[in-house]
Parts: sequence; C-alpha cells; structure tokens
Amino acid sequence: STPESTPKTETVTVKVDGREVSVSKLPQESSPESGSAQQPASIDEAEHPPKQTPVEAMKTLFRKHGALKYVAACFPLFGIVFAVLIYSVFFSTLSVEELGEEAFGELQDNDVGDFINNCTVYGFPNSKFEKFTNQFTGDFLDKDVELAKITQAERDRQLQGFKNKFKIDFKKSDMKEGEDKIKEEFKGTIEAGKKAGLNWEKAKFEYVDTSEFVTSESPNASEELPSGHGRGALYIVISENAKRYKIKLEDCIIVPGYGCIITGGISWDGVIRQ
Repeated sequence: STPESTPKTETVTVKVDGREVSVSKLPQESSPESGSAQQPASIDEAEHPPKQTPVEAMKTLFRKHGALKYVAACFPLFGIVFAVLIYSVFFSTLSVEELGEEAFGELQDNDVGDFINNCTVYGFPNSKFEKFTNQFTGDFLDKDVELAKITQAERDRQLQGFKNKFKIDFKKSDMKEGEDKIKEEFKGTIEAGKKAGLNWEKAKFEYVDTSEFVTSESPNASEELPSGHGRGALYIVISENAKRYKIKLEDCIIVPGYGCIITGGISWDGVIRQ
C-alpha cells in the first residue's frame, strides 16, 4: 500500500509515436509553482495531447491559417523566403526567353485566353494597366532628369499631367479593341503555321531571337532608355521535321516589376532558310 505521506499518483497510458507509455500524474496541488498548468481531463485527451508532432502541427496550421501564415508564424525568416518563392512560382514576371516559351506553349494548346492573360498587356486589369503605364512614363521622365533634360519639378508636373490625362482619356473599349485584334492574329498565326506544313503538336521550342530587341544593357542602346527597360520585336524560333520557323512578337517591352510583355501583336514569320 502507498504510505499516507506520499502523494497519490495516477498512472495513465498514452501513445507516443505508436508506442504505449505509462505516465504517472501527480495531483495538481502537489506542484504549487506550476501555476495553472492543466492535466488531461480524460484518457481520450491523454491519448491525443495538445502537443503535436511537427508534421501534425503543420497540417493543423495549414488548415486553419494557410501555408504562408504557418511558415511565417513558426519561422519568420524562412517564412519570408518561402513567401517569395511561392510568389515567384505563381505570380512571377517573364523574362525574354520565358515569354517566348509561354507564347509558344499557348499556340500549341490553341489557348488564346491564357496567351492574352500571361503574355500581353491586354490581360491586365484596368488598375494594373494604369500603374503599369504610370511607371513606364515615370521611368522615362526620371531618365530625362538624369540626363539633365528636365528638372525634377518639371518631371513631377509632366507625370501628374499624364496621370490626369489617362484617367480622362482611357476607355475600356480601347483594351477590348486591342484584345479582339490580337485574338485574330493568334488564330491567324496558328493557321499560317499549318499551311506552311508545321505540325504544332510535334513542334519544339528552340530559342528567342533578340536581334531586333534592345535593352538598357545592350551596346547599341539609346541613352534615353531607362535602366532595366527593353523594347523591340522578338522572334520565337521553333523546329519540326528538320525545319525551323519564326513567330514574331511585335512591340515587346521590358518594364521593371512587370517583366517582358507584348504590347503589340503576334504573327507568323515563316520558315528559316538554311
């Protein structure tokens, strides 16, 4: 029997990593320094203790708060890195080469909707297009200030004037007209490829010809071109059945924060003569 001077204990069997472990539990009053620490109220609670394995805790927090909030809450620094990686996977901008690959993929899939949304400005919501044009204009005005062509005050005045004019003149119908036009060009590019003997399903992406595209880092770049910007035509080079073909992406530009994007159209450029 247990001596009266010894506090009574209660043995509870719990499962840890699939194994049964016996745990002795002292009455709560025997640990005055523990404050308001609570013991399991039942065997069921003891078998499913609040403390979870990392994987269990992750699943719970994913369900309750979402993946990014979990990582940011548990590992602040890793959470930031993880969030950036997630953003880069799902919401990233396209490089010149990536734009060519994306456009070719949409042509193969005959998916004009994704082509417009992923590769052109015509897929921008109105608010994003406004920010895009404001930044584009602001960057060129900043370059003029850098080249001492205008003052900072003049730059600010001109940019504000552009923003005001945009709000007055911009019409949703303008974007719709451009979208309708590029839809026809997209369809025409596919049909022209078929007429040239191209089997779209078997075609392979080769590379993007940038011979008519200039960036701020190009040797022949104009001094007016702001840092990080680019502009010109791009040509997607594809191959099929021992032949190479070119597809033209017209009026492409690079704007920091928006990547490389089409502001013009798309057209079939024909076979590449060997």
